[in-house]
Amino acid sequence: MEFNIRHIISAWPPEVIIILSFIMSLIITYAVIPTIVTVARMKNLFDEPNGRSSHKYNTPTLGGVAIFIGVLLSFTLFSELTLVWEMPYIIAGIIIVFFIGLKDDIIIISVKWKLLGQLITAFILSCLADIRITNLYGFLGINEIGYVASVLLSMFVIVVVMNGFNLIDGIDGLAAGVGIVASFSFGIMFYLEKQYPYALLAAGLMGSLVSFFWFNVFGLRKKIFMGDSGSLIIGLMQAILVIKIIGYEKGTSMNFYYGATPAIAIAILIVPLYDTSRVFILRILRGQSPFKADKRHVHHRLIKLGLSHIQATGSILIANIFIISAAFLFQKLGVIRLTIILIILATLLSILPAIIDKYRKKKELETIPD
Repeated sequence: MEFNIRHIISAWPPEVIIILSFIMSLIITYAVIPTIVTVARMKNLFDEPNGRSSHKYNTPTLGGVAIFIGVLLSFTLFSELTLVWEMPYIIAGIIIVFFIGLKDDIIIISVKWKLLGQLITAFILSCLADIRITNLYGFLGINEIGYVASVLLSMFVIVVVMNGFNLIDGIDGLAAGVGIVASFSFGIMFYLEKQYPYALLAAGLMGSLVSFFWFNVFGLRKKIFMGDSGSLIIGLMQAILVIKIIGYEKGTSMNFYYGATPAIAIAILIVPLYDTSRVFILRILRGQSPFKADKRHVHHRLIKLGLSHIQATGSILIANIFIISAAFLFQKLGVIRLTIILIILATLLSILPAIIDKYRKKKELETIPD
């Protein structure tokens, strides 16, 4: 009998392959990052501190290259679990946004060209891969939606989530940390639904982000930022996962009630979705371009309070996990009620730093002698 390692791998339980995908991406990314840091220093590919920067030293910005390599290799090496017809289009989308982000990391491109590339990617996934939101389960009074509306809505979600992760990448560990939490949450849901290819995709991304998080937060001589190439890949993959999970109305393995999946998806991605929406609205109300950079994000407010990067990131991740837990706990309330609860929670948590800062300033004024 001919020995064939591929036959052996195909006989493994899906749980083993998913765990191996996580380990593989973690190891690959961990091994690649030091080389990328060395090359970036040789070629002077740094993010230099400026008025908006939260870092003090020149730092390489090509962490997205390591994330790209780790995710793609772990995903394709264990292809026994990825033999679904839309996977080539997903890989194509990842490659497109990676090179868009990489070019922006190196020479900076205009917003319109970045948006065009994102729209092309969203079109490929929505139309060619048929990764679409087809039912909102009563959210905003909408249930089943037609093909054209489905494509437009799905493209909008993909672009919004990509840019959401891009915009929260402002302090050490935040975008990667939120990506880890989201990947774990979606991965568990896909595993329980027996949708193993997407559980593997989530595990591969999570492994890569864990390694990046270590270098980004705790790296001393090998510290690195993910850049647009990394944040866009994370955003794209999370958008794919969120659109696919919304397609499952009811769980199979543990009989979860998934009628509120749009709200659960919002809870998982509440940090990039809510924070970006809030900042855009504030900028528009002030007559500014929504794309004008400023320091109104929640993580900027936490840094202003005196928290370190890891403390601010940890606070936001704890809040994110709390909101996700609340979404699962109250999922039987239905999509509309649950969404309202999530928005209220997110609003209260987002204004908390401003309230603390105001209280602190008041106390400081009271202690000043007349």
